[in-house]
Amino acid sequence: MSAKIINLTFICIVLIWQATNYTQSRWEWISPYPHGNGATATTVADNYIYFFGSRKTVVKTSDSGESFVVCTPYKDMDDVGGGPDDRQKIAFADSLIGFIADANKHYRTTDGGISWNEVGGGGWFITFANSQIGWKGPTLSKTTDAGLTWQNKYNPILEDKGTYAKIFALDTDRVWILKSFHYDGGGGIYFSSDGGENWQEQDIGVASDSSNRLYFSDIIITETGYGMATARIFSTQSQSYTTLIFRTTNFGDDWEYNTYLNYRLLNCFLKSDSEWLIFGNSDEVQSEAVRFYTTDFGENWEITSEIYFGSRKGRFSIGAYLQSTNTLIIVSSYGFYRSFDFGQTFHRLTNTTDLLVKDFSIDNNFTPNQQLVVGISNDNHYILSEDGGYSWIRDTIVSINEPQEVSVSNGIIFMISGYRFLHKSENLGSSWETLLNSYSTIRNLQVLNQDHLAVIQKYSTPPKILYTADGGNSWTEGPFPMGFYFNSFQILDERLIYGCGRFSDSTGNKGFVYKSTNKGLDWRIIDFDMELLNIQMVNNRIGYVHGGYKIYKTTDSGEHWYKIYEKSPFSYYFNSIFFYDSLNGIIRDTYKILETNDGGNTWDRNYMNLPVWGSVKKIQINKNGNLFALSDGSRFLRYTSKRDYIQNPPIDTNNKIDVSNFNLRQNYPNPFNPSTSIQYAVSSGQFVSLKVYDVLGKEIAMLVNEEKPAGRYVAKFDATGLPSGIYFYTLRAGSFVETKKMVLMK
Repeated sequence: MSAKIINLTFICIVLIWQATNYTQSRWEWISPYPHGNGATATTVADNYIYFFGSRKTVVKTSDSGESFVVCTPYKDMDDVGGGPDDRQKIAFADSLIGFIADANKHYRTTDGGISWNEVGGGGWFITFANSQIGWKGPTLSKTTDAGLTWQNKYNPILEDKGTYAKIFALDTDRVWILKSFHYDGGGGIYFSSDGGENWQEQDIGVASDSSNRLYFSDIIITETGYGMATARIFSTQSQSYTTLIFRTTNFGDDWEYNTYLNYRLLNCFLKSDSEWLIFGNSDEVQSEAVRFYTTDFGENWEITSEIYFGSRKGRFSIGAYLQSTNTLIIVSSYGFYRSFDFGQTFHRLTNTTDLLVKDFSIDNNFTPNQQLVVGISNDNHYILSEDGGYSWIRDTIVSINEPQEVSVSNGIIFMISGYRFLHKSENLGSSWETLLNSYSTIRNLQVLNQDHLAVIQKYSTPPKILYTADGGNSWTEGPFPMGFYFNSFQILDERLIYGCGRFSDSTGNKGFVYKSTNKGLDWRIIDFDMELLNIQMVNNRIGYVHGGYKIYKTTDSGEHWYKIYEKSPFSYYFNSIFFYDSLNGIIRDTYKILETNDGGNTWDRNYMNLPVWGSVKKIQINKNGNLFALSDGSRFLRYTSKRDYIQNPPIDTNNKIDVSNFNLRQNYPNPFNPSTSIQYAVSSGQFVSLKVYDVLGKEIAMLVNEEKPAGRYVAKFDATGLPSGIYFYTLRAGSFVETKKMVLMK
């Protein structure tokens, strides 16, 4: 009993810390799941698996991948880089204390990745033997206080030649370091039996020099002395690589190796002294995953190059194995996958937002208090959230192929599919009506309301704007001059349209703003000296437009424009401008979002870092100030404002969405005092129970305990008389069981 109390007390402490930090602004990854950033490093501590990637996010799982927690992205940190290998850039001493490594600095967490603080020093490789003792490279240092301080352990045997490839600690005394060839030499396995005070190079039977360059990738040594290490050797004479697998049965006192075709083997996994698994990639131009499997400690290997992650072949990135649950989780080029048979078969780790999102739209007028968010994917699915992105419903678009663009207004979803069709749904996707079947490609869907909407026939001759004022029953065509190409346009009211783009003449590409006061039948065109990418009119007088490195403003309904900001033409381009009102707005610039509070006269370049590489294709902001961004690679993110992170949108008890899955939503409000609402969905008639527990597991309240037909329900919980703290609520319906936490603050 005492052990259970200690564990639950620990949970209580951690969750109370989380509750006190609900007010922090932060980025959250919506899709793909778990975090969409292509993890490049992983570590295991206390049965927690942590993944880290170059997109500035850490995710962790404590239940072998059943669920993931997206830790606070380190939005104020520099991009972590500078090392030759990313795969040992994250390390945890235990479930709470961890590090992210950078060439010049470290970031340390003491709360399991919820918050990170910059600490001194640098180094690309970190490993821990226990909760206190660890080492880092490339200049060897050691900590005995969980990384608070580090002592330099320079040794000329280690540091004179080669570059670090990995540090592996079997315990606090026995440590191995892999070093690869670098410039003038190096490449070998080094061992210390006294915690890194003294080192010796182990004899591996292969010489690494400028003619034959040895590059290591991984090493594992067991308590019984069995071990393996993987490497490649490059011959400058033949200009080719050979794969090497090293084996030892006596802690590396003796090593033997076998050679194989050119594979790049990256990760070793151990199930027993005899059963091993190695994953890597073929070294062809179209590199795909390869698996080496043995049940006799490498005497014989089963080599498989046709590796399917779910239904697709892909490239292997990183992996982690939990012996306690026989669970292997790997990251491939298509996401996160899990295996319960030691890498023989894989299943994708999914949830309701496991989609490659290609477009999204926010409806701030769905109900007085809710925000409807709709995203679409390549595989004819969409995701729908009625609470500003806190919870999601996944569904399939019936009889609609190749969805391209989406827009939503007052609860009505409009969607372009197949490049030529425009559809609408008035019941949140349960059924669809086709409004337009165009003979030419249509793009740039713009919706003012359910009656007034427009698209561009981009490749017709000449290009045209198609406009409807009666919900798609009839359409008018407004042609444009030949040679004009459109990047962005906006319906401001029932007759007024603005847009921007480019045209070409004898002097090169130029830009233009176009304005129509009669639904696109006639146009006023204003020339610019550069292509214009995005336009936003805040009202019928004030608007903004930008090119690659200039921002312009109008205060007279687009008749005249003047430059308000310019940066170097040799830097990355601006894109995705958005203004809340005539004074306050943002624009995306490379990996930052700039903010203005004075109508564009000045811009704060330190406003926000984007935790994402590639081009941001779209930015929208909901009425609570939360920013949604969609970037290359279908990375869909939400930046949660301080206001909305405390005040989750309330639940609409009159929700009419068809129920297709069991679902338990986060309570609202949360934190709460003294009452809160819990919404849940039942997909078929079941006996349903909904109970509330305290942190010790004691049942506090039974909110539901009866048969329920399929439908969506709301239960009220009144905590009057209960003390402040963390509580849990559990929904059971048939085989479905889900638990969520809530915070009572008095």
